[in-house]
Amino acid sequence: MRLTTNADAAGSRPLVAGTAGAGLPVTDRAAIEPLVAAATARYLRLPAEIVGRDVPFARLGLDSLGCLELAGELETALGISMPADAVLECTTVGSLCAALAGAALPEALDCATSAHADVFNRMRADTVLGAEIRPRPFTGTVSLTNARHVLLTGATGFLGSALLDLLLTRTQAHVTCLVRSRPGARSPSARVEIVDGDLTRPAAGLTDHDWRRLAARTDAVCHAGASINWIAGYDALRDVNVLATRELLRFAADAGASFHFISSTGVCYSTAGPRTVDETHDPLDAIEGLHFGYPQSKAVSESLVRQAAARGIPARIYRPALISGDSRTGRFNRDDMLSRLIAGCVRMGAAPDLDWRLDALPVDTAAALILALSDGPSPGAWHLAHPQPRHWRECVLWMRLYGYDVTLLPYREWTARLRETAADPNHPLRPLRSFFLEEHAGGLTIPELHEQSRASTLDAARTHAAIAQTDVIVAPLDADLMDRYFGAFVQSSTLPPPPHRRPRHSGGIDTRALGVEPFAAGHSIISELTAWQSGSACGLFHVRGPCRAGSRDRGGRPLVLKVTAHSDDVRVVGEALAGLCGERLGAAYREFGGGLGSDGGHAREVALYRDADPILRAHTPAVIAAHADPAARAWAVLLEDLGGAALLDSVERPEEWTADHLTAAVDGIAAIHGAWHARVPELRGCTWMAATRTTASVQAMAPLWRALADHAAPMFAAWAGPAVPAAQHRLIDRIADWRPALDAAPQTLVHNDFNPRNLCLRRVDDEWRLCAFDWELAAIGTPMRDLAEFLCFVSPPGASRASIERLIDRHAARFAAVAAVRVDAAAWRAAFAAALAEVLIDRLSVYAIVHRVRPQAFLPRVLRAWSALHSLFPSDDLAG
Repeated sequence: MRLTTNADAAGSRPLVAGTAGAGLPVTDRAAIEPLVAAATARYLRLPAEIVGRDVPFARLGLDSLGCLELAGELETALGISMPADAVLECTTVGSLCAALAGAALPEALDCATSAHADVFNRMRADTVLGAEIRPRPFTGTVSLTNARHVLLTGATGFLGSALLDLLLTRTQAHVTCLVRSRPGARSPSARVEIVDGDLTRPAAGLTDHDWRRLAARTDAVCHAGASINWIAGYDALRDVNVLATRELLRFAADAGASFHFISSTGVCYSTAGPRTVDETHDPLDAIEGLHFGYPQSKAVSESLVRQAAARGIPARIYRPALISGDSRTGRFNRDDMLSRLIAGCVRMGAAPDLDWRLDALPVDTAAALILALSDGPSPGAWHLAHPQPRHWRECVLWMRLYGYDVTLLPYREWTARLRETAADPNHPLRPLRSFFLEEHAGGLTIPELHEQSRASTLDAARTHAAIAQTDVIVAPLDADLMDRYFGAFVQSSTLPPPPHRRPRHSGGIDTRALGVEPFAAGHSIISELTAWQSGSACGLFHVRGPCRAGSRDRGGRPLVLKVTAHSDDVRVVGEALAGLCGERLGAAYREFGGGLGSDGGHAREVALYRDADPILRAHTPAVIAAHADPAARAWAVLLEDLGGAALLDSVERPEEWTADHLTAAVDGIAAIHGAWHARVPELRGCTWMAATRTTASVQAMAPLWRALADHAAPMFAAWAGPAVPAAQHRLIDRIADWRPALDAAPQTLVHNDFNPRNLCLRRVDDEWRLCAFDWELAAIGTPMRDLAEFLCFVSPPGASRASIERLIDRHAARFAAVAAVRVDAAAWRAAFAAALAEVLIDRLSVYAIVHRVRPQAFLPRVLRAWSALHSLFPSDDLAG
């Protein structure tokens, strides 16, 4: 990391310019040294004589955060502009002043002014493990859980303290904690000894006596101590992170002890490395692609550990992902990257729109896994990654639902805001400015280099297989855990209370008491947040075993319980999602979101499953029971399990839809449409049925359609060309021209979410039959709406107008036969064209806001299919 300020429009500037606050030129090293030493002593509240010119900052008790805060103090004392990482790069008063003065002195070498290649040469030189480090015969145990005496570093740190807790509660080991001198420190247990040490010094700061005494009884070393720093260069971290590892390997060799090294998954994300990185990856092979000091120092240290293992030291390497708070208590490290980023985004009212995989393990889980995996053969390193990581945008959506006005901003727009706001010394992200602002390979910052499209993919298959053989339960990164974390943030004043907290409800169905198991599929943050907002479980649950006596289902077949959230809770999550994508879209959604069809969905689905219409029942799952209790806010249906049905969950497999499959689906939905055509007056009188759309109501919602279109335009243009966003805006402007075709068409019950996500086929009497489920969005509308949406998902590429017309005409004929009415073929096709227009401005645009948070892999393909169908059936021809 170069010792310059952040680049501005004119390029990089020198470290400082002008004179110090006392009128002294900063080039006069001898003059500014007393000022720097005095400011350092004041900040640390130490006698001035203790702060010598050559005493390492780390020995004075400065951690990485303290170094960054001291840099701010020195700006004031010297009256100069100083980069936030200056004190991190220079390890003493003398080397810092030498850098400020621009002197080419030996003590200034720590200031990272040497050539880029020289830094990597030093890294490679540091990977050489001294030949004298040879283990004496190993007679102990590799496992931390079976060790008699463990030497633990980093016990005062976040992960280290969790490791100490587990060593005391889950093992019988005596633990020696190597810590920097802390007068008055008390041991938390009779099994814990606190020994003075210093990872910046030879022998890790141990006296000869302590070295020999501890080596005689230690049978496992757990090295969790490190400077976890996101902006310091390699040289600034070298003593603590690399040389200390070498000294502790020397100790393990003398003791005949096993060695457990805490590294980081950061070593896996090299721009010069392979696209997929598994546990056998040696990060030294691609170290030139690691662009900041922390993973570089861990990569070098891993090389030392590997060499020691090759010489006979039983060694294990653990690579944790980001460490989040305790899964039980919410306790967290307020100074780590994740906590500061969340606090900074809340303060700024904006979050960077980055394609990050948020791979984080709760600290208690990470510690438990280290102990559990410490025994047995290692694949090279253990990847302590979460089996179900979340996306960064999902976390930002959670912030908004929790009550904070946070909007996603393009990264460079967000960094511009960061430059303006982080000048405040109390800004949570001030210490991390250079991490987000300094450009590296290809003009990209570290966060941009770690986006999923650029970063390597982490393969943790071996680790997850090993974890499955342990008793460690990895806490899911779900809404309940986020609630625990944010509650701790607010309680500790890391975050202010949320200004727009929506009240959560209670009640619902106690799925735990029922003993049902949730479906593992989906892992959708939208459904999770809806369940959290509703205050009770919702979604799909397996019902195993035979039904109880008295059930209408006597066959003991597998069943599915679907618990539906109140549509008010669905609406709250939708508003949070829309607001995340932009203030204008959020405002439009708040005003017009009720017209999207979800209102009343919780009661509507139960009512439809209770209906005895034989055609509807023939084309839906078998209904065992339905439950609606508005007072308890509980709505649920018990259905047959459709597992094994053809084309179930086939949204990503459109090629499997044959001509026979297509006609069966069209026939089935047309039969439902025909059966309910005469019941429209009855439906209009149902309290659970949403208001019928008209041209006037759709025109009134134009502000929402335009906001959705503007948000979707960049994605739609990238997927299907610029003509699609242009057509979308034209359709919105001309609603009065094409929408009346839908008003004039026959009205009936429509599924309104009719696509392969919500339907399958079954064999009945040797023929395919449609089975449609998920009826929350059912509405009164034109039959062509369901057909248009369905064909956007399943029509094959290059489909001809004639082939699509055959399906449209078949749909019309089947509807007419069941409804016992006559239809006009030309009007039916015109209504199909109008329905296509509505599918774009409504459904596909709503999918686009979901895609921002949770990628909808099918959406680009469906949009291209829409474009092809629209070219065959243009609504432009429908004008009066």
